[in-house]
Amino acid sequence: MSLGGKLVSLFPLLQILGIAACAYALPQSALVRLGGILFFLYAFPLIAFRLHNWFFPLRRSLSEISAKQYIPWWGAYSIQSLFMAMPWLESWMKTIPGLYSFWLRLWGSRVGKGIFWAPTSRVEDRSLLDIGDNVVVGYDSCFVAHLVKRDPAGELKLFVSPIKVGSGALIGALCRIGPGTQIVENSQVPANTVTYRGARHTCLPEEMQ
Repeated sequence: MSLGGKLVSLFPLLQILGIAACAYALPQSALVRLGGILFFLYAFPLIAFRLHNWFFPLRRSLSEISAKQYIPWWGAYSIQSLFMAMPWLESWMKTIPGLYSFWLRLWGSRVGKGIFWAPTSRVEDRSLLDIGDNVVVGYDSCFVAHLVKRDPAGELKLFVSPIKVGSGALIGALCRIGPGTQIVENSQVPANTVTYRGARHTCLPEEMQ
C-alpha cells in the first residue's frame, strides 16, 4: 500500500477524534456540541470525499491491490468506512421520504424520484450509483460497486465499476448488486440474487468472471 493509502486509512480515527472533541471540549452549550458532532458525523466526511474525488476521481478500473501507486477507491472507501461500520447513521434517513436519495446525490450518485429504500438496504460506494425513478429496493439489499478477487497468478485484483438501475425496477430482498451491473427498466430482480457472479444483469470484464 502506498504512503497516501496508509495515511487516508486514518480518516475514521480523525473523524472519531473530532466527534469526541466536540462532545467534551466545546463550550458548555448543548446546541454547539450537537452541531459539532453532526458536522463530524455527516458534513466532514462528505466534504472530504468531494475534495478527494476532485483530485482522485473514481472511474471504472481494474487495479492490483498490492501496487505501490495510490488507489483512489481505497481513499474513498476509508472516508466512507464509518457509515459502513455503523449502518444506523444512515438507516434513519430512509424513514423520511426523499432524504436518503438526496444524501446519495450529495455524494455524487445520480438518483431519481420516488424511490423506496428499505431501512436495512445499503449503498457501499455512494458515488457510483445511477438509479432511475420509482425503484423499490427491498429488505437488506446491498449495492457494492467494487469487487476484490484473486487472479490465476495469485494477485489480488480490485474491480470498480458504477451500478445502473433503470426506472421502475424492483430489487428483491437480500440481493447483492455488484460492480458493473445494469438492471433494465421495469425489471424484477428476485430475492437473494447475487449479480456479480454471472447473473443476467451482470456486466464484468472477462478477467473478473
